[in-house]
Amino acid sequence: MPPGVLGLRTWIWRNNSRSLLLLAAFPALLVAVTYVLCVAFTLILGDDDPVAAVRAGGALAQAAIPGVLVASAAWFAIAYLIQRPAILALAGAHLDDTSPEARRVRRLIEPLAISRGLPTPHVALIDTDGLNAFAAGWSERDAVVGVTRGLLATLDDAELEAVLAHEMTHVINRDSRLLIVSIVFVGVFALACELAMRGLRYAPRSDDRDGNKFMMFLLVATGILWLGRIGALALRFALSRRREFMADAGALELTKNPDALVSALTKIAGKPGIGEVADEVQQMFIFDPPDGWELFSTHPDIEDRIAAIRAVG
Repeated sequence: MPPGVLGLRTWIWRNNSRSLLLLAAFPALLVAVTYVLCVAFTLILGDDDPVAAVRAGGALAQAAIPGVLVASAAWFAIAYLIQRPAILALAGAHLDDTSPEARRVRRLIEPLAISRGLPTPHVALIDTDGLNAFAAGWSERDAVVGVTRGLLATLDDAELEAVLAHEMTHVINRDSRLLIVSIVFVGVFALACELAMRGLRYAPRSDDRDGNKFMMFLLVATGILWLGRIGALALRFALSRRREFMADAGALELTKNPDALVSALTKIAGKPGIGEVADEVQQMFIFDPPDGWELFSTHPDIEDRIAAIRAVG
């Protein structure tokens, strides 16, 4: 049992609290980077008096931050409109409520949804031998649970029910919405980094003092934005890892069958690959193998998840 955790409900509450803190860190990071950029702009291009330049940068930031937040809100609006079809397309999934495989999924997931008073999610299938599953949708009404054909062929009903309960918990907790929010924030930094790098590449070269100052600002701004992007990515991955632990806990609560979930995760870990999928969508799957530093992994290790399941199960 993790330190300070007394049971399943305590574990879920603690993870929810930490996820909210991580989510709140995104706009804080955006505001902080905007402020630092404004101060850097006035320090490099403005008055030679550093104190006066910092004050001017603070005033500039006060004027710029509302515009930055409005632009981010526009990104959210676009993401809201296109999120479900975009995720299905990027995952290579297609909606299917009539095939024998889809009917098997509906037979198992429908009681889980009814037990929580929710509509049954739509079913999507992915034509691959890999073992994986995901949940998408902005709310319970447009939720989709996708599974690979390899998963359906490999897991028995108890194991598949445990996986579907994991994905149903993502729907209940609105995790897809949280991940879309995090993706949008990372996208803001990605776009800003791209614009800064293009500015460096195509800015006219000049030997005068003002021209050199402007190039210096572009270099500094690019570095600041890349640091912000790395920080946003780290927050996004931390949020994703945290939600996977919560979904495992929710699956235990729905099925009361920790052995089935452990068995399913063990099988999935042996063959999770589903082909080329964008990182933004891969983090929505039940498992994405770590490919580097833990800080930038979208999912915790299977061993850690199994240990947590054993601790609270």
